[in-house]
Amino acid sequence: MKKHKRAIIITVSIVAVLAAGLTCLFIILANSGPVRYSLDDEYYATSESMSIDHEEYESLIDKKKSFVILVDKLGCIKTADISNYFEDLNIKYYRLSWNETRKSSLHDKVKLSPSVAIVIKGEVVAWLRADSDEDEPRYNDSLAFKVWLSEYIKLK
Repeated sequence: MKKHKRAIIITVSIVAVLAAGLTCLFIILANSGPVRYSLDDEYYATSESMSIDHEEYESLIDKKKSFVILVDKLGCIKTADISNYFEDLNIKYYRLSWNETRKSSLHDKVKLSPSVAIVIKGEVVAWLRADSDEDEPRYNDSLAFKVWLSEYIKLK
């Protein structure tokens, strides 16, 4: 009889420890998803674009602003496509020409045009790479672009 009680106590203890461990694991996994940031409020509820030069870009970086910027190339069809993708998102974004990009700190990361960069509190956290097979669908499909963007920023 004592052996039977002892076996039950050991079994219940093991099950309790495993249950606690699994609960902790599920909590950690549930909270370890990608971090999504909010843009500054002024960038929501409008889909307008604003062309800026490299000095204005650097000023936004110095002010620790959070925004999206399209690096465009005049006459590029993909630039026009990406501009159209923004219309459905109700997000104000900046446009920086390729020539202006090459004069800015953004050029440290963005080496080809067109591209879209996400800047959070003055830091570039993500950008599309024009020569990337992984990013190619994001250039060619508005839904793929929206999914990529929503991995980093909260869309309203």
